[in-house]
Amino acid sequence: MARSLKNVRWRLEYAALVAVRNVVRRLSAGGRRSAGRRLGEAAFRCWGYRRDVALAQLRQAFPDWDEAARRDVAVRAYRQIAPSLFEFMAMDGLGPERIRALVALDDPGVLEPLRASGRGFIFTTGHFGNFELLGAALTAYGYPLQAVVRQQSNPYVDRLQNDIRARAGVQAIRADGSVRQLVKLLRAGGTAAMLPDVNAGRDGVFVEFLGAAASTPPGLAYFSWKLGCPIVPVFLVRQPDGRHVAHVTAALEPDPQLDEAQAVLALTRAHTDRLAEFVRRHPDHWFWVHRRWKTRPPGKDVP
Repeated sequence: MARSLKNVRWRLEYAALVAVRNVVRRLSAGGRRSAGRRLGEAAFRCWGYRRDVALAQLRQAFPDWDEAARRDVAVRAYRQIAPSLFEFMAMDGLGPERIRALVALDDPGVLEPLRASGRGFIFTTGHFGNFELLGAALTAYGYPLQAVVRQQSNPYVDRLQNDIRARAGVQAIRADGSVRQLVKLLRAGGTAAMLPDVNAGRDGVFVEFLGAAASTPPGLAYFSWKLGCPIVPVFLVRQPDGRHVAHVTAALEPDPQLDEAQAVLALTRAHTDRLAEFVRRHPDHWFWVHRRWKTRPPGKDVP
């Protein structure tokens, strides 16, 4: 009975999402942004969805700010999340040319030498800006990638998300069991993408992020070191007119002289620092509603 009820709930959630997506796809790009901003602001001001979490984490990350400044960033972050969701819902219908018109690629000579070398490499970003659109944009610019994704609890929603990604040129690799596929891709000179800015519990590596130790998944750094693959941090920043710029930053190279533990710590610290740099520049672009510091180092309390 419980399983049957869960399946009914999943189907209802899926039907509601499809209905919203059908409406969103009919809107203009400007209409999606406008509707998304209004929805995001309502989620913060009216529904209070994870509002306390977002504000608490902003207090921790920016203790020198006054409460009004932190609240302003939180509101703008919510206004960023909903338009990004609506853009994701519609991105599989855009095609490469329209995606390139929506996203400019700011690459200071990083990507072409990597592609010419024939080495596999790993794009990384965070839950920063429209990270889903970023994957489609990199593919549209000629850097096809496979993204490591977590499976959603609702299998119908999970399938829909991966279908949207695939139609936009981004293939999904399951984070929970497709290690062989990832290794094969990178050894063959392919490109993967990973988002490591999530709480990794007791299995994570603790590195400083925005002034506090954060449990961070070690997988990105491990595969980089083990396979000799550079990590390329890229961050998508929304412009005032609603378009985006994808900022490609310098590649992080694994040091073959380090042992596994040293290399994983060094690379994890490096890519986390790169994300922190962009979050400080554009604090409204980060996903403050995720409890990033939920797991604390032994002997320290949860903030």
